[in-house]
Amino acid sequence: MKVAVSTIIQKDRFEDEFSQNEINGFIALFYGHLADFFKTIAKNYDEFFFKKVYEHLIVYGYKDGRFFEESYNSREEYELAVKALDKMKRSTLHVSR
Repeated sequence: MKVAVSTIIQKDRFEDEFSQNEINGFIALFYGHLADFFKTIAKNYDEFFFKKVYEHLIVYGYKDGRFFEESYNSREEYELAVKALDKMKRSTLHVSR
């Protein structure tokens, strides 16, 4: 699974609050908890969906029996992925009717 971390959202920190190592440790711990959470709910989840984060060229959701997150290096790659997922969504809707 790819993880895209934006440095834009991290504000300047105060040394007397948290060190960079403490911040990195918290992020790793939090990410681990999220990954475990999604592994657990995936056992009881089976509905295709996807969401887009256009500003960061990220797509995430659930397909083919697993949760996914993908980030793209170009708008063209991102748009192609979104079109493929839209097509998959439409075909899923036709099957379920």
